[in-house]
Amino acid sequence: MRLRKMPTSHSAIQGVIERVMATPNAFSVVESDNAWPSSSTSADTKVHLAVLDSSFNPPTSAHQSIASSIFPRLGEDKVDGYTARLLLYSPKNAAKTPTGKDATPLQRLEMMSLLASSMRSASLRKESIATALIHAPNFSSKASILRSHLLSSLGPVRGKEAEMTFLVGMDTLVRIFDPKYYPTGEMHGILREFFEDSGARVVSARRGTSEADRVFEKDLLGRDDVKGWVGDGKVRVLGDGHDGWEDISSTLVREGVRRGDWSSVKKLVGDGVATYIQREGLFNGSD
Repeated sequence: MRLRKMPTSHSAIQGVIERVMATPNAFSVVESDNAWPSSSTSADTKVHLAVLDSSFNPPTSAHQSIASSIFPRLGEDKVDGYTARLLLYSPKNAAKTPTGKDATPLQRLEMMSLLASSMRSASLRKESIATALIHAPNFSSKASILRSHLLSSLGPVRGKEAEMTFLVGMDTLVRIFDPKYYPTGEMHGILREFFEDSGARVVSARRGTSEADRVFEKDLLGRDDVKGWVGDGKVRVLGDGHDGWEDISSTLVREGVRRGDWSSVKKLVGDGVATYIQREGLFNGSD
């Protein structure tokens, strides 16, 4: 599988980052397999794009497991499995303000490239993978931008037929249905644009392993403003609560780095990202 690699020049990458950050609704693929977003095995296969949208500060083994996961089917589901993957990063994030102790956008892109490489090495399915930057205020805007990209790259018929699923953590699912991240009174309309107009869906990975975590999920998915989308298959849950990623977080990695516990860090992020963190001197200060 041929790869369109990320530019080796830091100034070139930084130029892309600054352009995306300065341009609302901008989207830029930084690195990808040549076939992406088509399947790596057949250009005619119906596309189902799995999008992992995260801050990657840093990427962890949980990111890799979720990004590489199989589409969770429901009953007699007719939705095809994933054919392509996208690691997506928003340098401007409405929910998280970067601090001086965070990895820079450039460093995150380089770690995302390492994550994508690890995914390619581990996958037997040989799906096409890409990393990209986006400048959008919410998931509805991101879905609209990605749908436009699919229409442009695949053509009007295949681009419209393509499935698009956002892979998120439970904290992000909470934010998707939190009115404070939307203009007053506009959340429900924006969510309709996301799920219906852009044809997107959300798959949320379970967090935690306790009974309290399962109760939290049940209460969230049973809310009046959520359960309709669950019933339509637009919101789904990934895993059974014992998949190994539930208690892994970027925060744990940063804490391990500050303690100098590199054995734990390597278990949480893998050798490649751990080596990068150590070489770049990341996360040594307090959050």
